[in-house]
This record gives sequence, structure tokens and C-alpha cells, in this order.
Amino acid sequence: MESLLLMVAMIAVFYFLIIRPENKRKKQAEQMRSSLKKGDRVTVHVSETYSYDIVIRDVQKGSDDESLPISSY
Repeated sequence: MESLLLMVAMIAVFYFLIIRPENKRKKQAEQMRSSLKKGDRVTVHVSETYSYDIVIRDVQKGSDDESLPISSY
């Protein structure tokens, strides 16, 4: 009985510390991508020391989750 309780507790901790926050980040990123429109300015961070600003010329939906829905200058 104690081992079952320990297993359930471990699964709950795993869910609340890893799975739930990741799903929340994915949902926020999707909301941000879907709210982009023509003329918006976006800063793209390539590394810690290098970033550049772009202006969205056209909004395109990507075929997978990894592609950004923008076409830029």
C-alpha cells in the first residue's frame, strides 16, 4: 500500500513540475503566434549576445509546431 501511494505521489509531482508547465508554455506561444499580424515588429534572439528586429510582411501558417508562422524581411 505504501509503495502504491509513493508511486502516485511521484506521478503527481512529475505532472505538476514538468508536464503542466510545458503545456502552459506551448499554449502561450501558440497564442502569441496566432495574434501576429502584418506590420508587427518582432525581436528574434539568435543567441545571448545577438538579436535582430523584423517587421512581419506576411503571416503564414506552418505545417508543424516547430515552424514560425511569419515571413520576414
